[in-house]
Amino acid sequence: MKREMSKARQALVDSYIESLEKEIIPWKQGWSTVKNYNPVTKTQYRGINRLILYNAVAKNNYNDPRWMTFSQIKAANYKLNNAKDKGVPLEKCSLYDMETKKYLNISDVDKIVREENLSRQEKYERFKWSVKVFYVFNASLIEGIEPYTIEEKDIHIDVNDLACRFIDRYCKNANLSIVENFLCEYPVYKPVNDMILIPAKGSFDDEYEFVSAVLHECCHSTMKENRLGRSYPDLKTNNERYAFEELYAEIASSFLCADIGIEIKQEKIGNHAAYVQFWYKQIKKNPEIIFSALNGAEEISEYIEVKGELQELLIESKKEIYTEFDEETNTYDLCV
Repeated sequence: MKREMSKARQALVDSYIESLEKEIIPWKQGWSTVKNYNPVTKTQYRGINRLILYNAVAKNNYNDPRWMTFSQIKAANYKLNNAKDKGVPLEKCSLYDMETKKYLNISDVDKIVREENLSRQEKYERFKWSVKVFYVFNASLIEGIEPYTIEEKDIHIDVNDLACRFIDRYCKNANLSIVENFLCEYPVYKPVNDMILIPAKGSFDDEYEFVSAVLHECCHSTMKENRLGRSYPDLKTNNERYAFEELYAEIASSFLCADIGIEIKQEKIGNHAAYVQFWYKQIKKNPEIIFSALNGAEEISEYIEVKGELQELLIESKKEIYTEFDEETNTYDLCV
């Protein structure tokens, strides 16, 4: 039996189809480098919620990255203004314990599995994923909230330098080579040699084109077995699988550009109309495609950010980010 799609997912699919009908590639829009977050919980939205809010910002021209639930707005004695039909549906995933009838987070489940020595089958039978939909409102619709301001330290970061240092660190830690060759016509990841081959840096239109192209190939490099281990598709024998790998890399590299702080531009994609029509037909036929691609892209971008030590580089650059720091574990909690 086909599972009914949540309102949050349906809204994203509808938005993507609408964009594709206008020949706009939705996963390559000029997303803001300021991350959407909840000012009450300090949660930085990720996963599907990240894409949903990016689309809401683009559609409504919001200039404020803060989002709150109705109950949070009410508790703070704020009021909504001209907010009819402006609530954005998001998803909250949790695990439901069939035995205790309680909702748990992943760490609680892992603890129970260890303490009770549950087998994999017992774990799957006892804990079930549950998805709840909740609504948030942009702060520009909230009356009484303090105006959003960007601090000076958020502005004067050399993002191109940061991006290059991030790429260098990822390649070093992943034992991956990048080779410049003036005879190379376009960037490409060579899985046999485990290297990224790129044209001379001076042949790119600007720094953004260079960085985004290299990050795109870094995403492909995660196919290697000792990284994330995806099979490399052959364009000649598996055109559709090849297209999906490209989609993973496109979305993941867009995530990376946004997380670094690089303004994302519409890519110059050859045979643009054919490209748009291909994904329009695919998503209309099977909307779950975009969520499969999103999950893959999220896994890729997070792997590269960890390997490339992006959080450490951001701290070094005094880049303010909306994550919660846990002093006990000395780690950053990137909320999903």
